[in-house]
Amino acid sequence: MSDTPQDHPRVLTTQWWLGTACLIGASVFSGLLVLKRLGLIDQSLPGCGPESACDQITNGPFGSIPWLQWPVSFVGLAWFLGLLLVWILGRGGLSSAGRWLIRAGALGSLGFVLIMVAKGAICPYCLGAHLCNFGFWLCVEIGRRTVVVGTVPNWGVGFAVVTLILAGGKMMNTSIQQEMAERAEDEMVKKIIANSTPAQSDSSTTSLQEQKSVQGNSDGSVVEQGRNTSGLLQGRWRMGPADAPVQVVMFSDYGCPDCRSYEAQMQRILDQRDDVSLVVKHFPMSTDCNPNLRTNMHANACWAARAAETAGILGGEDAFWEWHDWLFFHEGKFANGQLPQLVEDMGFDRREFTQIMTSDETLIPVQEDIADGSELGLFFTPMIFINGVELKWWAIPSRLEPAVNRVADAIAAGSVEAQVRPPLVGIERYIDDWQGNRRMNVPARSLDLVRQSEDDSAPQVTLFTDFTSQGTSEVLGGIRAWEVEHGPLTLDLRMYPFDKNCNPSLPARIKDRPGACLGARAYLAAGVIGGPEGAAAIADWIFDQGPALGLQEITEPDIVAEVSNLGMDPANFRDAMYGQEVNRLLQEDLQAYKRIGARRVPTLFIDGREAPRFMAEGNNIVVELLNEAAKERR
Repeated sequence: MSDTPQDHPRVLTTQWWLGTACLIGASVFSGLLVLKRLGLIDQSLPGCGPESACDQITNGPFGSIPWLQWPVSFVGLAWFLGLLLVWILGRGGLSSAGRWLIRAGALGSLGFVLIMVAKGAICPYCLGAHLCNFGFWLCVEIGRRTVVVGTVPNWGVGFAVVTLILAGGKMMNTSIQQEMAERAEDEMVKKIIANSTPAQSDSSTTSLQEQKSVQGNSDGSVVEQGRNTSGLLQGRWRMGPADAPVQVVMFSDYGCPDCRSYEAQMQRILDQRDDVSLVVKHFPMSTDCNPNLRTNMHANACWAARAAETAGILGGEDAFWEWHDWLFFHEGKFANGQLPQLVEDMGFDRREFTQIMTSDETLIPVQEDIADGSELGLFFTPMIFINGVELKWWAIPSRLEPAVNRVADAIAAGSVEAQVRPPLVGIERYIDDWQGNRRMNVPARSLDLVRQSEDDSAPQVTLFTDFTSQGTSEVLGGIRAWEVEHGPLTLDLRMYPFDKNCNPSLPARIKDRPGACLGARAYLAAGVIGGPEGAAAIADWIFDQGPALGLQEITEPDIVAEVSNLGMDPANFRDAMYGQEVNRLLQEDLQAYKRIGARRVPTLFIDGREAPRFMAEGNNIVVELLNEAAKERR
């Protein structure tokens, strides 16, 4: 005789609640990955940015079902929501087939966890979903068994419904991404063609045969530069004719999934055309040889690059490209004991290969490539140039191949001549990066604290800030310097304090900064009491306290005294600092920071476009960025 809920009410109730909690947890973790895959939370999902373990797993070969290219996170969400449906309807009861379904799911979770361990990339959201799945399986195995019919059919209905909904969302997202990618491709191709069109004077163009040191201003003019930056795109390893009309340069890392994807696109292009060449340069995301990194993103990346260099030294171009292809196919990794045998299989002497690979003969050229990439402003790999113009928006899928073909076809048709633009560096590069960014709408606060300019030609600035940040001091200093000469601009200061007392979602690795919450609350409270003018006045006073904005030494009584000097009621101000309205405004700022996908503080937007850098070679470039924005408005 089977057990029934009436026989063991307490045990079954506990089992049901634990199982429900596990399925909800698994659905939440999977749902977050689904939202990121659909682009609804973009890079704002903590720990899931470019080159992260989360990114490697979800966008790697195990992140989608082969042939179908259907994201595994979509399967997981449909799976768990289907189980949640039958678990709730059956009140914890399952059919025999339903139990085997759950066991199969637990076995699948085990497989995915082992894959993450083997790859050395532990995606926290994937792991959370799988651990919850294990917890649900244990609830089913250990708890009392109540047999009900229809488990698998009911699960199938729930799985199918969720899958159809996700399919619709994916189709819509794909359409949007495709439109964005095509628009970005159009902009880039027009830019390349514009730079390929010979100017009236030979001294203001850069041809393939004679590359002069010139660079474009943001207003379209061309000026002489102090040195020829084209050298930063020269490399040791080229596939295709050296004088090809279309020259592609790619900085890459053998462990980078996106690099592998774009490498495959380039190989298809090179197989089909003889008017395109590819130069590859190394930028390993590993602290073993890359001094620009704080974390070892791809542990074997430096040795992979040095192995390819060794093959090229010993065997020339053909040997380099053979190793290059092998390393990309194997994600830049050597299995234990695999390298010596691989060296012999490819016709090299083990001892000689090892001596060269571990010597400065390979380290120096790899580090020279890294230095070139750093000077060009490389953030993440791959970094790709087509005739000297950077392919931006590389995170939007698969637009390299059509872009190269369009440029090559235009040159072949004779509508433009082959020209290579020296790449932008330094201040010009960072201005160009800002100009190329998408315009974003930062969600408004429920209380308007924006300090408005009366001049329509003045830029509009939004700054997400922690008043204790040295970077904030640099940005506000640049804004103030610009305003001294041009007058007030429109300024919206948004708070993102580095203190878990008022910003509990702050990552655990970030240390609290004394005074961060105090500064944020003081600014918002001044706005509540004195409006935009009051908020601006207290922000100016904090800024004037010193290079670190003084908040480590400033106390609450100091701020209250200054508020009184500014004509605001001290008692009302003190009440407002910890009142519900300031709490709400602070939460609105924190949510806006996440919604736009900001990843650092300060984050600076000028006329809706993020400025990736506000310091260049130790110089504050905020004034130059604001000057460019003002030119655009005229």
